[in-house]
Amino acid sequence: MKKKDFFLLGTIFKANGFDGELILSLDVDSTNKYKLLNEIYLEESGELKKHTISKYVLNKNKTANIIIENVLTKDVAIQFLKKEVWLPLSFLPPLSNKKFYYHEIVDFDVVDSICGDIGKAKSIIEMPHLKLLQVYKERTEILIPILENTIQKVDKENKVLEIETPEGLIDVYLNPNKKEKEDW
Repeated sequence: MKKKDFFLLGTIFKANGFDGELILSLDVDSTNKYKLLNEIYLEESGELKKHTISKYVLNKNKTANIIIENVLTKDVAIQFLKKEVWLPLSFLPPLSNKKFYYHEIVDFDVVDSICGDIGKAKSIIEMPHLKLLQVYKERTEILIPILENTIQKVDKENKVLEIETPEGLIDVYLNPNKKEKEDW
């Protein structure tokens, strides 16, 4: 199974008790889609291998208590610590318009309505009250706050993310000395 056909759900970060229970940290925007899981995929020897879940309890803090089938002791469970948990992309319902899953836009060309092509999308950084689109143009990191009207169009077929940023924001990153030169 190829990793490109999967998305990262989260990471197993802790063993809980002595019966093989593990705590899975979900790296998702909303846990509503993940109320019921009966299988997960873990990377083993460079490939994703399916594991059946015999217990799955979703918690309010973006974690879940899980027991992987045939993992009945803490000693066996600890081999799964720090492993990334994956699910097939087919698990996700399709989104329309300006909506996207964070993993979908990695390596999309980011085009600003004023500055044009500004680089490649690398990730979405989630902060408590703000999400930032992380873009790289060559070696320069550009952080763009995702506000109500920032995302103008998501062209999944051509891998292009069209955005509209506040005037001057992109120049701060790409032309940091422009303002100083104008003041001279």
